[in-house]
This record gives sequence, C-alpha cells and structure tokens, in this order.
Amino acid sequence: MDTGQKTESIFKLVEDIHSGSVALPEFQRDFVWDIEKTFDLFDSFVRDIFVGSLIYGIPSFEITVRELDNRPRSGRGSRARLTLTSFSRQDIERKVKVSGFRLLLDGQQRATALYRALSGVDAVYFIAQQEDDLPAEVQSVAEGQRKLEEVLSEFRGDALADHVSISLSDVFRSLKGEMPREKDKARLFLTSNKFPNITEDNVDSSREFVTYLTQLKNLENLFRQEKLVAYYLLDTDEEKFALFFERSNSKGMQLNFIDILAAKLYSGFNLRAAIDEFEESYPQLELNREVLVRSISFRVSDGKDMGRAYILSSLNSGHFTAYWNEFTSAYRTVFDYLATSKLLIHPSWMPYENMVIPLVLPKRSRWRMLKPCNARLDLTSLA
Repeated sequence: MDTGQKTESIFKLVEDIHSGSVALPEFQRDFVWDIEKTFDLFDSFVRDIFVGSLIYGIPSFEITVRELDNRPRSGRGSRARLTLTSFSRQDIERKVKVSGFRLLLDGQQRATALYRALSGVDAVYFIAQQEDDLPAEVQSVAEGQRKLEEVLSEFRGDALADHVSISLSDVFRSLKGEMPREKDKARLFLTSNKFPNITEDNVDSSREFVTYLTQLKNLENLFRQEKLVAYYLLDTDEEKFALFFERSNSKGMQLNFIDILAAKLYSGFNLRAAIDEFEESYPQLELNREVLVRSISFRVSDGKDMGRAYILSSLNSGHFTAYWNEFTSAYRTVFDYLATSKLLIHPSWMPYENMVIPLVLPKRSRWRMLKPCNARLDLTSLA
C-alpha cells in the first residue's frame, strides 16, 4: 500500500465522518480543544498556513470504535455517552472495501474541530471586514472578485453587528445542495446578519449581500480543495497498531498494547471496566494489568507464548471471561502471601513487575515456566 502523503478536502473529511467511514478507536482521549483553537484552525486554512497531517489506519482486526464528539460544550447533553460500535474482522473487511472505512489515529482534535464547526455543533462564523477598513488596493477590486484572505477580519462564535457574517455550517449546507437558489441564501444572510437598512425587499441589491455571496462561494471552494487536508494512510495489523500508539502519542494519554487489546475485546469482555472494578474492590493493591494479561496468555497458549503479537492476534473475549476471576484471585493471593511472609513490604518494591507471573500461574503451568531456569522455589503455600 502507498503510505506516502495524500490530500483530501475538508468537505470529504466531514462527509466521511457523518457517514461513519471515519471513526476513532474506542480508547482515544476526548475532544479537549477550546473554541479559540478552532477559530485559529480556520484562520490558518484561509491564510494557507500548514496545520499538520492526519494519520489514518486501515485495521485488519476486530475492534470497537466510537463516534467523534458531537456533544454540546455545556448544558444538556454535554456529558452524554458517545456511541460505541464493535466490528468483527469480517465487518472491518467489508466496510473497508465498501466505504473506505478507516480509523483516525492522529489528528483527532483538528478533525473533530472541523466536523463540529461544519456540522453546527460549534457555532463558527467568518467575519468580513467593513468596507472602510479594507486596504485601498482591496477596495479598488470589485466586490465579486475579492478573496477570502483579503476581506477576513476574524473567525468567532457569533455574528458581528455591521459586519458580513457567514456561518460555516451554512457553507456546509450549501455544499450539500440544500440551498440551490439565491433566495435561499438571502434567507440565511438575513438570519446571520443584522443590517438596519437591509430587508427582504432590498436584500438582493445590497452591497453586503454581494459580499456574502462572494465569500460564501469562496468558502465553498476552500472546503472543496483536495489539497487542504494532508494525511497518511497506514495498513496496520494489531502489533503495528499498538506500536504506533506507544511511540507517537506522547502528547496525549500514554497507551500501550493493553489498550488496543481492550478495544478488541470490548464487545465480549470489558477489560477496562474489569480492571476498574478490581481496583475499587482492592484499593490498597494496584492491579498490574500487563501481568494479568501475560499470565492469561501463558495459560491459553499452553505455556508457549506471552508476547505482544500473540496476545493481540490470538486472545479473545472468551479467554478473559473464562480466566479473569481465576487469575485476579491468584494475583491477590500472591501479594497477600508475599506481604504476610514479609517477603515484600509493598507491591511497588517489586524489582521487576513481571516477576510475579510465575507465582500467579496455576501449579502445573508454574513449574513448566520455572523449569528452564532450574528454579528451586518452595511455592506449595501458594498452590
């Protein structure tokens, strides 16, 4: 697959988000940009300032995804749960072939800001400068030939009195063909703009309406430009997917392969919820989720594999449903034994966290693991 940089339009990106062809992995962090960053983003587009690339991944495995954040910033619905959808490997293969399904791996904040503005979740307006404030060289150009950057005053969250104001959600509606006639656009102009001398009777002949139509068309052209959004498309298996997040997500929450595993298992076993439940029940004992996952992997593979590649490709929700309670119980027993025997003052004093795995394993598996090391440990009290 060609993994070089490609481009797409803002309109195409938002349409694909609406259709469900672009989604987020279940574990991605929430949308956190304040509205001023959204204003700056659109200002950069108008001024042709590069804003960075998006990175998409085409998964080849089952995974749970969530929608991009379409909740209001405050008030009713702002804390609603985002919709999660689980796809099997077969579902993913079909969606990739039919609709070009892809996961947004990097650039969530930018993509969500674009989606929210054009969808009308966030109110974002293009504000034009007043005629008298324009440079003389711009004033000398006919209204219908002025460029976006030449007349832009600012982007903001509401219309500005005595300035031509264009809602970006109206631009999106126009792009979709919802306002084919000029009188439809005149109605939107009168909704967003309050000029005391402009009414339904004379709007067609007003200079401000000409400015509105011109810059509305310029914004449509901007959002159609294929070169506007740069992206990379990665064809990823489970291990590459995990490595990407471990190595590239330093500015967000730190992720590792357990987070990817949790997204894969989600529809059949909610690993994250199970970990939270354990930690709430035993607050004095922090659960090392990697120890538990590798222990279950050792059991499932009959002692052959605890590696990341095997875990991500072979473990399924049935394995965790079958073994989770058994291994969390063994985990507690091990640390209770180490504490009461005064072999370990506190779990944080464990030199290497994975050292506890042989103790957590059932006796038969434990001896299989220790035998190659010629270990001589008395573990009978932990049987």
